[in-house]
Amino acid sequence: MNWQIFMSSTTNVGDVIGSITRSHVKVIAGGCEFSAEELAASTESLDPSGVGAVAICVPDGALTVTATLWAWHAEVDTVLLHAESSPSEAQSLAHRFGCSHLLTGNQESRRLRFSLTACEREIKARKSENQRITLLTSGTTGEAKPVTHNWEDLARSVSRRPELEHARWMSLYPLTRFAGFNTLLHAVWNRATLIVPRAVHPRAILQDIRETGATHASGTPTLWRNLLMAVPSGQDTLRSLRQITLGGEVVDQQILNALKFAAPEARLTHIYATTELGVCVAVSDGLAGFPASWLDNEEKRPQLQVRGDELWVKHLHGSGSGADADCDGWATAGDLVEVKDGRVYFKGRRGEILNIGGAKVLPAVIEERIGEVPGVVGARVKGLRNPISGAVVGAEVVGRSGTNEQTLRATILQHCRTCLPSYAVPRIITFVDSLPTSASGKILREANKTTNE
Repeated sequence: MNWQIFMSSTTNVGDVIGSITRSHVKVIAGGCEFSAEELAASTESLDPSGVGAVAICVPDGALTVTATLWAWHAEVDTVLLHAESSPSEAQSLAHRFGCSHLLTGNQESRRLRFSLTACEREIKARKSENQRITLLTSGTTGEAKPVTHNWEDLARSVSRRPELEHARWMSLYPLTRFAGFNTLLHAVWNRATLIVPRAVHPRAILQDIRETGATHASGTPTLWRNLLMAVPSGQDTLRSLRQITLGGEVVDQQILNALKFAAPEARLTHIYATTELGVCVAVSDGLAGFPASWLDNEEKRPQLQVRGDELWVKHLHGSGSGADADCDGWATAGDLVEVKDGRVYFKGRRGEILNIGGAKVLPAVIEERIGEVPGVVGARVKGLRNPISGAVVGAEVVGRSGTNEQTLRATILQHCRTCLPSYAVPRIITFVDSLPTSASGKILREANKTTNE
């Protein structure tokens, strides 16, 4: 199969997005570099002729890239399952989403093996002319949900620049999540090299950055904080990066400043995107939030509005099937914002609001204030049950190595008391070595719940 990635002239994208032959597809995964010929050869035995729609469930890395490109060129609708799904879960989901086949695989050293099995006899006809791909939400605060996009709509979010041909782009997100899949598209459609770290662990990632010569890297703010903490004293591992992208969580000024210090030559871009709505905001001016002038600007694509305290988005070509849109095509993912001094700042998700004695508290706001204290690497705020008020604010804090915890606790409380209402000041501060994160690198939360401590 001659792997060529292109957009039809009927898509109104403008010029052809890109034409990638096998000689341009490059992947480094698990410490191994795969040539385009190796990737293409691994799918030569797969026969797409009887495939109506395929569910893909393979380990993250070269297998994901190869399987996804095979499905694209086979012109079949695709459901990209999370790599950690068990075989029984994969079979169940393939049936649930009406797929005729399930594509699985494994990697043995440098050899990629695929298996294409039938799920049902009847092949369902495609409901639309456009080829579609379904991604699952991360499931951070609930069950993962399917969101379907047209390939052409996803292509519109990919900027193609000639200089990116020489980029070596590392994804710190799983490729099956929207953020990781978007990184995959940027790398492949710009003829760049896609890098998947051998393990999502700070030391392993830093080693891969050094060994692969990564120039671009994308990850959550939490993962970037962990990387900064893991850089050995006196080393400048991140200085080789020329592009750092953040997304998936609220991006505050503290992490942007820390990354600029660690990688002064890197362009910093923070992105607001959801599986349902796609890429909505991309900011590269070094500041948290985005300019308020972008609101209610009909020339912006996508268009943005603030309704009450929530951000609403209207895409020129529509959004994914998982978004709840009004009759005019506006949709929201439930992200709360504040307009202040000509800037729009993200404050967290509506589903994360805590009820503290009848007052509404957003964990991300308190975490940002805690993060302003020197010596704090990261924080997670949650509600703790209290017999008097019902709940109080608790905070888990990761302190910089060598920091005195008693002194740091006192400094955190003093700072929070000066910039937060009394009910939002943490009553209990616990120091931990690390914060629990999801497969995507996001801090794990339980929406609208309090815990006993």
